[in-house]
Amino acid sequence: MTLLFITLGEPPSPVVFMKNVGVCIGLTILVSLFIISTGQTSSLSDASSREATEAFLMINGAAFFVGWTWLVVIRDLHAQYNRMLEASLEPLVAATFAPQLAEYHVDAFYVVAVVAVVSFSLALTTIFFSGSACVFSALEAVEAEQKAKEEAVHKKRLLLAKEHSSAKELV
Repeated sequence: MTLLFITLGEPPSPVVFMKNVGVCIGLTILVSLFIISTGQTSSLSDASSREATEAFLMINGAAFFVGWTWLVVIRDLHAQYNRMLEASLEPLVAATFAPQLAEYHVDAFYVVAVVAVVSFSLALTTIFFSGSACVFSALEAVEAEQKAKEEAVHKKRLLLAKEHSSAKELV
């Protein structure tokens, strides 16, 4: 599969990052359309049916592959963030330069690496939790609206049944 999407195995760069984002969006849309077109769910309801088992394995395999490509995009994004952070902290690292040794103090590079990982992880976690909170609140709103519509229909049916039964009593 890597031969089809050669950029997924390339070292991170801005161009590779953009290509990988395009590949991921395309695969996500393709797999989503496949899942919608088959009408399958992510659970295996009928394990004795060969078609249901094949669809279950196909959907979960495709979802795994799409998820893995998004992890590659996150890796590329972290590499770009790390490069940006190193460039912005270059003056601090340059201050640790020891002319007599003609090299930088190694601890400064470790500090930059730790700052990059911690800040990127915190930002990514915040983005994911905020996004999932928005999605779940939207789903709850849709479910509440659907429940309210069902209750209104149920009340209307009860009212019609009551009117129908009272009309029968009059006759």
